[in-house]
Amino acid sequence: MDLEIRFYPTDKMYKEYVYKVLCRDIVVCCIVAATVAGVSMIVCMKSEPVLAIIEGVCMVVLLIILFLAPKDTLKRIRAANMQTDSGTYPECVVNFSDTVKMTEGKYNIEITYGQVCRIFRLKSCNVLMYAKEKGILYVRDNFGEKEEDFEVFLLEKCVNVKYIKNR
Repeated sequence: MDLEIRFYPTDKMYKEYVYKVLCRDIVVCCIVAATVAGVSMIVCMKSEPVLAIIEGVCMVVLLIILFLAPKDTLKRIRAANMQTDSGTYPECVVNFSDTVKMTEGKYNIEITYGQVCRIFRLKSCNVLMYAKEKGILYVRDNFGEKEEDFEVFLLEKCVNVKYIKNR
């Protein structure tokens, strides 16, 4: 199956990719750790006030990380991908054949299907993850009725992927 997908990435796509894929673990860990720190702070308030202050400081630091890490990641992605003065992203071309080839502006990458470790289905796009923090975005608008066939094709070719995760 040879398929070429052309699209212009949007801020919405990148934002969803950062919050639901790249920074999801950080967000979940910060929420859990901040909750534990908050509960510990309340429990220790009367018996150990110094420990309660330390727990409170930890909670504040975790909350700052929770809000700043995804925003900083998104800012870095935008800066790396924004190549025009008009503030738009360059056209992205993803080619599915014997390998997966992606070209976005001056950036080119080619991976084999065996390198794909996870596939995510987001609201605005899909993501082929080929490393822990590296992925190729593609849109589903061009498929129409062939979307199910394409997903079956991907799952057959990507031997390391058992299913497509919805996020």
